[in-house]
Amino acid sequence: MKKSLLLFTSILSFAAKAQVTVAPINDTAIANYLQGSGISIANLIINCDPQAYGQMTSAVSSFPMGDGLILSTGIANQIPNAASYFSSYNFGTAIDQDIANAVGNQTYDACALEFDAIPTFGNIYFEYVWGSEEYPEFICSFNDAFLLLVSGPGINGTYLNNATNIAILPDSATIVSINTVHDNTVGTNCPTPFDSLYVDNSNDTTVAFDGYTQLLTAGISLNAGDTYHFKIVVADVMDGIFDSGVFLLQNSLRSMGVTSVETDVKTSFNVYPNPVQNGIFTIESNKNIQAQGIAIYDLAGRMVPFSINGFGNKYSINMSNNAKGMYQLKVGSSFAKITVQ
Repeated sequence: MKKSLLLFTSILSFAAKAQVTVAPINDTAIANYLQGSGISIANLIINCDPQAYGQMTSAVSSFPMGDGLILSTGIANQIPNAASYFSSYNFGTAIDQDIANAVGNQTYDACALEFDAIPTFGNIYFEYVWGSEEYPEFICSFNDAFLLLVSGPGINGTYLNNATNIAILPDSATIVSINTVHDNTVGTNCPTPFDSLYVDNSNDTTVAFDGYTQLLTAGISLNAGDTYHFKIVVADVMDGIFDSGVFLLQNSLRSMGVTSVETDVKTSFNVYPNPVQNGIFTIESNKNIQAQGIAIYDLAGRMVPFSINGFGNKYSINMSNNAKGMYQLKVGSSFAKITVQ
């Protein structure tokens, strides 16, 4: 039984570091915690053990995101520990049929957050990090997974209630799970083209999961003003131990208009021209910008290619090989909507 392989780590574990903390959060506060600009959330419910979710505060530069909400298959406040800690708890709670259908195996300890949301504009975006204690030993076997399901007007998906999953990888089809994002040097029996999205966390002192993804973006085009139902769910697969979880970036559920710009204290920037002319535009900030922190997504949340030139606080971006239309520009933790003409 795989639990016996790492049982000793729970004996050797130590207290959580101050850089990452998890605190309880009541159901009524979750909506305000997740809701970003251009979104109205209502009718929120959470279906899992009260210990399985919490509000995370993070000041660790190595972790892909800052503050957020954690949904886990175990005890959430065990996650702020060193990677040597064994984060595993079997609640014996209900299965999730959506994940079971997606991975083709029994699920355990599901934690699901559901709510209705009305977008102000014709799109919705969400940012998240997926992580697990299953990494790296049980790649290609115990395939814990995560889904972010949306149902409502104009959606005819393959999940229950005709929902579609928007937590997908860059091929626009593959779900986020242990077997689809991992280190290919370990998971040789189920190689993945998305190994570059995987972060080996086996030597970290602040987050117990031995591996997690980079910060990923989910997105979908919707009808502005219509009501849509969201279901965000994680589950253990094939057994109820070795916890997994999703970190939902605070206030990252948002709907953005063509001319809107969101900024934070880390990176305030200007985009010109906007609309983008001949596929080329300039980003300029009042402080230096990290080139690796620049990303562009289409309205379905898929990352698109571009070329970049510049340094310091000013970069030129060339999207001339991309189709005309609206895109989301991410610079650090800030966002802008751009239009390519």
